[in-house]
Amino acid sequence: MKKVLLLLTIALAVGSCKKTDEFVNPVFMCDCGSIKWGGVEYPLQMAEYVLGDPENFLSRKYVLTADVRTEFEVEPHNLNIQLGVDSVDQQLFYIPNPDVLNWFEEINQNDILLPYRTYTSTVGLVNITPAILGGNETVSFEMILREVVNSDTVGFDISMKGNFNVTINN
Repeated sequence: MKKVLLLLTIALAVGSCKKTDEFVNPVFMCDCGSIKWGGVEYPLQMAEYVLGDPENFLSRKYVLTADVRTEFEVEPHNLNIQLGVDSVDQQLFYIPNPDVLNWFEEINQNDILLPYRTYTSTVGLVNITPAILGGNETVSFEMILREVVNSDTVGFDISMKGNFNVTINN
């Protein structure tokens, strides 16, 4: 009797298990643009905007994220970007310009000495095709970056290019 009960329990346990494919977490990609960093083009994982000034519906602060991990890096290596303008009623912005926010943050967990670095543009151009009434807004930029350490720019010039689009909801 005990053997029958044991075999019945094992059969029930084995039969009730559902076999499924192993879970693979999908990689989040927005298909909204790309950047060229270190001579390599990377797709953006995210491109969003917020109003830079809640009182001005033409103000923009764009927030971008890209995974810039190389094939030899195991840990995360991301580049986060913020670009901002007072108003998109002007389409072309030259840097340096105090009215143009440009901030680049590199988080590289593969680099034990400098896992966090920030950059700013010393010279550049931001071109915006605005969607003033709502819709698809396209932005392209080309800049020369320098690393920022203790509020000073240091190091060598880094070429940075990119383009992206966001949907403006008015």
